Amino acid sequence: MSKGASYVVSLSGSPDTKKRLEPVLSDLHNSMADPVSATGLVLQVAVVLKQLYEYGKSVKSARKEIEALQTELYGLKGVLEDIQDEQNAAGLRPERHEVSVMFTMAHEVLLSLNTKLAPSESKLERAAQSLKWPFDKSQYTEKLVKLERIKTWFLSYMMGDQRAAITDVQESLHNLTMIVQEDIAERRTKSLTEAQQKLLDNLAPVSPDSIHDQACSTWQDTNAGMWLVAGAFKDWLNSSSPAPPIMVLMGSSGSGKTTLMSRAVEEASLQSSGPLLVVKAYCTYADKASQELKNVLGSWVAQIAGTLPSILDGLSTNTKNRSSVQQLEKLIIDSASLVGTLLLVLDAVNESEELFHMRESIARITAAAVNIKCLVSAIPHFLWEGRSYQRVDVQADTMLSDMTAYIDRVRMQHSVLQTVPRERLLGSLLPRTDGMFRWLECQMQYLAAQPTSRVVLRALNELPGTLDDTYESILLRVPQAVRPLLTEALSWLAFAHRPLRLVELNEAVIIEEGDHDVDVHCRLHTVDTLLALGQGLLRWDPTNSIVMLAHYSVWNYLTSRRITESRASFAYLDESFCMSRATRKCLTYLLMTPFAVGVCGQETLTRLRTAYPLLDYVATRWALYARKSSLGTEEMDLVAALLMDEGVLHENSNFRFWIYNLFPDREGKIAITASPLYYAASFGLRTVVEEMIKRGKVKRQKSSDPWYIEHKCGRSSSTAVVVAARRGHFDVVTVLREAGADLSLADLGYYAGMQVIPESLKLMRSEPRSTYYTGWDDTQLPYLGIYNNAFLSGPDPMRFPTGPI
Repeated sequence: MSKGASYVVSLSGSPDTKKRLEPVLSDLHNSMADPVSATGLVLQVAVVLKQLYEYGKSVKSARKEIEALQTELYGLKGVLEDIQDEQNAAGLRPERHEVSVMFTMAHEVLLSLNTKLAPSESKLERAAQSLKWPFDKSQYTEKLVKLERIKTWFLSYMMGDQRAAITDVQESLHNLTMIVQEDIAERRTKSLTEAQQKLLDNLAPVSPDSIHDQACSTWQDTNAGMWLVAGAFKDWLNSSSPAPPIMVLMGSSGSGKTTLMSRAVEEASLQSSGPLLVVKAYCTYADKASQELKNVLGSWVAQIAGTLPSILDGLSTNTKNRSSVQQLEKLIIDSASLVGTLLLVLDAVNESEELFHMRESIARITAAAVNIKCLVSAIPHFLWEGRSYQRVDVQADTMLSDMTAYIDRVRMQHSVLQTVPRERLLGSLLPRTDGMFRWLECQMQYLAAQPTSRVVLRALNELPGTLDDTYESILLRVPQAVRPLLTEALSWLAFAHRPLRLVELNEAVIIEEGDHDVDVHCRLHTVDTLLALGQGLLRWDPTNSIVMLAHYSVWNYLTSRRITESRASFAYLDESFCMSRATRKCLTYLLMTPFAVGVCGQETLTRLRTAYPLLDYVATRWALYARKSSLGTEEMDLVAALLMDEGVLHENSNFRFWIYNLFPDREGKIAITASPLYYAASFGLRTVVEEMIKRGKVKRQKSSDPWYIEHKCGRSSSTAVVVAARRGHFDVVTVLREAGADLSLADLGYYAGMQVIPESLKLMRSEPRSTYYTGWDDTQLPYLGIYNNAFLSGPDPMRFPTGPI
């Protein structure tokens, strides 16, 4: 699926359709210097083949990939040479206009290959480049599929097959245009300066592409969702003022709203009567960052910049300073004057902790320009008081055709289901769905996993009645011996502070309190053990290896009182209990013997990060769990072992290593000068700061001791009370002030606590406040744990730097 702004094109020969196609054709043709022809494409293929030949001589590990690409390219070259020789031959073919479009698409795909394979201008980089294959597995597969599709289209054209070349041309062009737009966006991104790319990454730390692609896979090759897209959505999209600029798609959790939203994104340009730019965002319960208003607005801006790079010109490239909500809204509004219609799409707005601010921001944006529209999805009790919007309800009867198409699609993918009469499947499943697409998805997954059609038929007679019943039956099928393992995995996923990769989850579930190391005897023997145990409850994305609960309804069931009254009560997840246990396990991991190496150097750090895949997560997140926990004796003993006990300031201590892992500067200066009090304050751990004072660790008399209350450290050389003030941890500020800390001492940025607090309080009233700030990527995020959006923006963004301290 296309990344960034989504354009979709359909070409059936009608004047109206051709008119709608012109903006896309214009965009495609503007990206090249000369008109595209068969002759030009043959030359392009030859250039790419030569580049692959050069890589083949140096990169032996990619020989199979290179040979596969060469095979497709030689095939495409042969077809193009035939077209070149017989361009004016007789026979029923698509119109020349359509051939021109396909030429343009082939040009774009070849150009993207050429860009990836082109040698660097730097001699040093060129030498290193020659030893490394420039495509990862997913990129390589993607290029191979694109070439095969284009070659197949041209073969159909040359064969004069009316059905293949004309009847199917709409679908072929539809799919290929989406693919090519991705290549255009990729090259535009490559043309950005490094600073601009960092700016884009900072604007949009959460990508919507993965969840969007997963949602699209549900309806591909079917007409699912077209009742909405070609009906109410199309009418609303093409309506003029004073029609409401906001459409809200409402449906219960599990009714298939995300699937419908993804279809609307991909089909929008086909349904629009004029030029249209579509940008998307998905709020997900499993990713706190996706729920933040700034990240949603930033994602929209970054996608708009993929088509209109000039909108970034007014932004500072200093990535330590995030743009404010007001700045991002203005960029979106200003960009609307450069496009026909700007469509903002936001799925599951009700899952955001900043729901009120989300609604207000969307209302401001859509009110500022008549050509900005917003499509939002939410659960039925969602209200937008005082705002005019068009409501579309996802009802059971409207989803029947979509569900039928889904059953047919899954049935054709699994041989065991193909032997079951279609009428039996439909008759057993459809009457019981009650509009719940998620319920149907679970049943089809279970039925497809059965060994014989006879077992499938038996299972059809024993279908669970509700979604809760479905989850209960899934849990009860798990063997008792491994239920604790699965429950542990569900616990980590339910309360994770960022999405976990499968390798991280596999490591997390095997930690036992008291462990001093983990090795092959502790670890799972197969990487997909948890996925097999949690089939129907877990979802794994192979493109990024992220694993999460399969749906919000899974989280809702596992954390509700409903499960405590069922036979699956063993899997109940109490948030307070899970947070405390995660705190203990994270600290147990950080305190393991292999990490008692202090400032160990880059090589050792890299080796440890590889050998212990959960290290980054526990190092950057343990304090988040601790803040949400009631730190009892067990938790505080572990905190003390890391931050308070004798030896924590030793050069080879786990504390020094923890800080070095967060700030791996070459000399380790930050870790060497680090104070436990400072980092407890920076992470907002009030009870820990109080315990340090109670134990007499904090010194009030001036000295060079890191325990001195005014000791300065961190990237900005701040005191504990100043960093607490800058991070919005005013409860910690109060504790330190009562202990004698001086708020007037400034850091390297000339900030003092007395300056920061009044402005912080003012901004907190005007900006949405998040429980967690996860806007930085994993290499930047560690620095401060829990953040306050109040410190991330303001009238003068330089006033509140957001980088590591």
